[in-house]
Amino acid sequence: LIFGDNLLALKALETEYIEEVKCIYIDPPYNTGSAFELYDDGIEHSIWLSLMRDRLLLLYKLLRPDGVIFISIDDNEYAYLSVLMDEIFERKNYCGTLIWEKKKKPSFLSSNMGIITEYILCYAKDRSKAPAFIYGTTTESKKYPINNAGNGIRIIKFPPHSVKIMLEDTTIEPQDMSEGKIITRLLDPVSIYDSYNVNSFRLEGEWRYSQEKLDQIITEGDELIISKIPFRPNHIKKGGDPKKLKNLLSSSHYNMATYEDATAESRAMFGHDNSFPYPKPEMLIQLLINSVTKEGDIVLDSFAGSGTTGAVAHKM
Repeated sequence: LIFGDNLLALKALETEYIEEVKCIYIDPPYNTGSAFELYDDGIEHSIWLSLMRDRLLLLYKLLRPDGVIFISIDDNEYAYLSVLMDEIFERKNYCGTLIWEKKKKPSFLSSNMGIITEYILCYAKDRSKAPAFIYGTTTESKKYPINNAGNGIRIIKFPPHSVKIMLEDTTIEPQDMSEGKIITRLLDPVSIYDSYNVNSFRLEGEWRYSQEKLDQIITEGDELIISKIPFRPNHIKKGGDPKKLKNLLSSSHYNMATYEDATAESRAMFGHDNSFPYPKPEMLIQLLINSVTKEGDIVLDSFAGSGTTGAVAHKM
């Protein structure tokens, strides 16, 4: 933990930590025009950009080839910071923007609309080497319909013993199984024995998967099920695979914490609300760090503020 001007601190870290940091999270001043006790948040726009550029150049050097940087920002400088990041990290290494639901009730500081979100810009040092942003695992045994209305009509073929058909032993003759908006035509007779198709058969319709994808699913051992006539095949995924992070970090999607929660955390530690203006909640920082790192990786926050990033990284 280094106390002092972060530009000098980053220069001091250069020799030992070049390309050593896996994850950078920074929460720089947003340049809103406000004057806080601990820092000035209202400097001239071009000066703010120059100050950010000097620091981002050093952060770029410290990041590992497979490293990722997250930057919290709001509407005031978001667009300009994006262009600056494109210049330093290159546009091809832009991974996306996370939108964080920062408040349960909107702020009406702008005369035009209420604001309840902020942004988190995400860039990789080299996107081809960076990990996917992961949050949790996919649901086990989740059912995905293979029919997909609106796609082009194609024919897909199911090999023998590849589909569990929940019917008595019988033979189903070719027929039109379309119903409502779902187009499905059985093109071949299907013999069912012990709840599986004995022979291969073809279905014509609008499909979510290509033949190549369907063959891959069968090869990997995922289950295909048809429960009744008309045939509506479903893909039953095994689940438990890493799940990519969605770009909306909201209370409805992730039960995500807000500034109100962060204030409550601060009050619990310090006994008052004035320890630091607008600290980020621990849950938000934990989600970001956890999405791209593993135990033993180095995490850096050069705008340490309330110290939340360091505290969360140690707890993890």
